[in-house]
Amino acid sequence: LQLYDHRPTLQLSNGPTQGLWYRTDQTIDVAAAAVGGDDLTGVECSIGNRVKQYPVTRAVTTETLQISVPPPGGNLDCRAIDSAGNQSTDANWSFEIDDTPPSGVFEAPSPARPAQLIAHLSDAGSGIARAQVQVDQRSGWRDLHTTFDRATGRATAWVPDNGSLPNGTYAVRAVVTDVAGNSAKITTTRRGNAATITLPIRERTALTATARAGRERVTSASARKSRR
Repeated sequence: LQLYDHRPTLQLSNGPTQGLWYRTDQTIDVAAAAVGGDDLTGVECSIGNRVKQYPVTRAVTTETLQISVPPPGGNLDCRAIDSAGNQSTDANWSFEIDDTPPSGVFEAPSPARPAQLIAHLSDAGSGIARAQVQVDQRSGWRDLHTTFDRATGRATAWVPDNGSLPNGTYAVRAVVTDVAGNSAKITTTRRGNAATITLPIRERTALTATARAGRERVTSASARKSRR
């Protein structure tokens, strides 16, 4: 007894490089063929919970078509169906598509570290690739030394308080790019205010000492602040 496999065949080709991220719709070619004298009746493809039918309305044994996959992509599974109800083995292709830029906000400066800037960043698609905090020095944006922790999504930078920037209030921002290449400029705090830094930052607290009974001891600590 000789058995024949009458299931149709289906191949996917010319799709995007799997494992790489893209920002726009991507296409892939589908080639289906019936065997054993049956005709093709259609191709069915699914991605996530979405299923789409591509019916074949004429009596043919082969069919080619091109499918476009929009963001956010996902795993595409396709199968061919013939007139006898046979289905091909599923063919699949992975689409990594992200067309949404990162988002985030600046944290209010901590009194303990007033020169430190912290931005909390997130990206639901491809993930954040890099972040750069900048200060607007009026003649253009100046990069600040920035560290980014992918585990926490936190970008941290320090504003120089050494006189390299004149005293005043400056706008700050974080330029953030995700793995797919989408970019965003983060410019606000959690409360929706513009993110700024005011120089100078350093403060000194003067202590007043008095002498009593031949001993010096601190009797008061004033909050007099001198800026330099």
